[in-house]
Amino acid sequence: MESFKKIISTIGVYSIKTLKQLWKWKWGIISIVLLLILPIPAYIMMEEFVYPVENQNSDTIFYFNLLFVYIIEAVLLLITWSPRFSAALTVLFCGLVGIAEYAVMSFRSQPIMPWDLLSFGTAMSVVGDYKFEFSKKIIWLIVGFLLITVLAFLLCRAKIKLKTKIGIKIAVRLLCILLCIPMLAGYASAAQNENFQDEARYYPYLFTPTAVYKYNGFYFSFISLLKYMNVDEPEGYDAVKLQAAADEIETGEASDAPDVENPNVIVIMNESFSDLSVLGDYGYEKDCMHFIDSLTENTIKGQAYVSVKGGNTPNSEWEFLTGNTMAFLPSGSIPYQQYLRTDTENLMSTLKEKGYTTYGIHPYGASGWKRDTVYPMLGIDNTLFRQEFSSVDKIRGYISDEAVYDKIIRLYHDNLSNDDPLAFFCVTMQNHGGYMNFREYEQFAFLEEEIENMPPRLANKTAISGYMSLIQISDAALGDLIEFFSKEKEPTVILMYGDHQPNSTITRPILDLMGIEEETEDWTVRSNQYIVPFVLWANYDIKEQEGIVTSLNYLNILLSETAGFELSGYQTFRKELQEKYPVITANFCINDRGELFSWDELDIDSDEDLLLYKQFQYNHSFDKDNTIEGFFD
Repeated sequence: MESFKKIISTIGVYSIKTLKQLWKWKWGIISIVLLLILPIPAYIMMEEFVYPVENQNSDTIFYFNLLFVYIIEAVLLLITWSPRFSAALTVLFCGLVGIAEYAVMSFRSQPIMPWDLLSFGTAMSVVGDYKFEFSKKIIWLIVGFLLITVLAFLLCRAKIKLKTKIGIKIAVRLLCILLCIPMLAGYASAAQNENFQDEARYYPYLFTPTAVYKYNGFYFSFISLLKYMNVDEPEGYDAVKLQAAADEIETGEASDAPDVENPNVIVIMNESFSDLSVLGDYGYEKDCMHFIDSLTENTIKGQAYVSVKGGNTPNSEWEFLTGNTMAFLPSGSIPYQQYLRTDTENLMSTLKEKGYTTYGIHPYGASGWKRDTVYPMLGIDNTLFRQEFSSVDKIRGYISDEAVYDKIIRLYHDNLSNDDPLAFFCVTMQNHGGYMNFREYEQFAFLEEEIENMPPRLANKTAISGYMSLIQISDAALGDLIEFFSKEKEPTVILMYGDHQPNSTITRPILDLMGIEEETEDWTVRSNQYIVPFVLWANYDIKEQEGIVTSLNYLNILLSETAGFELSGYQTFRKELQEKYPVITANFCINDRGELFSWDELDIDSDEDLLLYKQFQYNHSFDKDNTIEGFFD
């Protein structure tokens, strides 16, 4: 009995000592537990902003994304030596990523891509023009992140101390920071490894980035796409053989070229200019393009397919000016930001060589999409940005199309004594996104009456009707511009086309009403969201045409022929290719039989003509040491 009492006593003493020690270590234990647990809800909540984790293709994908959060936490811990800051900042990081992804998807219906970091300044310059509408779910997610961040900050009280000389402390800290590099590099290597991707059931079709992020998770997708920051040589690329192929292409004027020499050229890429009726019959009509519809004499009209929707405007500029296609670049690329680093042959540089005085006009920030840097590389000698438009009409805070066209007319008058013809490339701003704020402007007060005639179940009625009113205003402004030049003796050709359709604020309610999923993977249906109108007019005799269907990479050929220019070798090649593939975009192509193929259905490298196009584009954009002289201009 006595022995039993001693045992119990001993156990009691040690238990008390252990509990005292544990109590002494309580904040360390709590900190370790929270460091291990908090990344899990932080990651799950982060994905909940756009695509919940249950959409991911496999458990491996979920755990691999979660691993990145743990790596971020470990990196912060190695740098700060503070469990409190590393846990709290990790949670905060996930929350900010989730909010950013939600915002970007709301703006342009596309996820955050690695190269978007290069255009952060552009995004910040326009973010104030958008109105956020947070659902209850989003609000609760934000509140949840704030609460978890505070919890981490309050409860992770453990401190890491190194009791040694200051020199050793510094060395250890530097070593810890250096350890971050292989951790991050190892993760990136695994994310970009095709064998691992196959095992994890990674969704590989990069032409649909929304699906990539939906099925692969944000971190896995983002880091796997980093490898596409640079473009590899196309299959079988050989600069010498490509030169020989270029030499075989015969150039010359079109047989029906107009009897005119070096007319003034005005190209207008109109922001978000589109005809919503291409989406389908949703029970509402509004005469938005009265002038364009009435225009027939000396006019060519049709539809152009584009590679972007709701944003990434410079990609439409790049395709039109260069004749290249986004189909041959990594999904979501922005050539102006990523690839344009030196003088590049394009329509404007060709006109400059012909003796034209070249103008680039964009009534917004000069640094947006690096236009102030890029335009001179494209042969545009004179650039006019927002600061050149003082005391002009604005619509919703944006400089109006009418003000831009008035500027063109004034520049035309200023150059009447100059023998050199003029070439304008204008990118408007009037119709830019931020469509939820029409009620804030008195000039759109009439919308309240219009929305009464719209389908009852249609969401965002004011935004949709307001957007259509913007198109009406653009149509009328173009009418005034053409009216002016119709009375001028100097030969002038004007081309206007839309850069893309408006964002999901406008298109999604219409598609929902018709029972169409906006992000359907059926491109025969989804392709309608990538159609914009174009109209080409001249104040001299040209062959009238209507109902043309093309894509932006071909459109400068039509302009050049209408202006009576001799086509370059590259234009001649693309004109021949157009007969086989009238439409080529980043997402799909349409052949001469009207059949649409997404790029996972048609292998570019297995089609001889498409592969040659891809090789010419690579030579033009990336192989500057071996660019075929005289072929692209």
